[in-house]
Amino acid sequence: MRAGTSIAAGRDGFALTLSFRSLRWDRGPSIAARRLFEAATKEVLMKRFEVYEMALQMVSALRPAVERIRLHDRDLALQLKRAGSSVPGNIAEGARRAGQDRLHHYRIAAGSAGEVRSHLAVAMAWGDVDQATVTPALSLLDSILAILWRLTHP
Repeated sequence: MRAGTSIAAGRDGFALTLSFRSLRWDRGPSIAARRLFEAATKEVLMKRFEVYEMALQMVSALRPAVERIRLHDRDLALQLKRAGSSVPGNIAEGARRAGQDRLHHYRIAAGSAGEVRSHLAVAMAWGDVDQATVTPALSLLDSILAILWRLTHP
């Protein structure tokens, strides 16, 4: 291989492409390049696990808001509960998929997170719930959306 050639390697169905400047003809990537690849792969795997845990925390943080909204608007509470449940579900499903299929599930999770944010804004606009009740969930949503953005835009 020549310098600057990209190679792709997979682990658990996850592909990552890196460019290496110094590749030996007979031995493949250097030790430093292999370590760089392993560190990048490990970081991405850790982010996928971390975002799933954050999504479960977000669902727990939504419970008080859903209960208060249900008193005023049962349909909105059901929509909020479904959208909130969709976030960790699609993250978990995407983690078990490969390639574009994985990205598709992460994008759906991001869309559901945006839907949760919208439902909370509507409930606050109607006066069904106050800012203090939704702040914990909104903080987690911001972090979840940032990580999902990074996972879908490598």
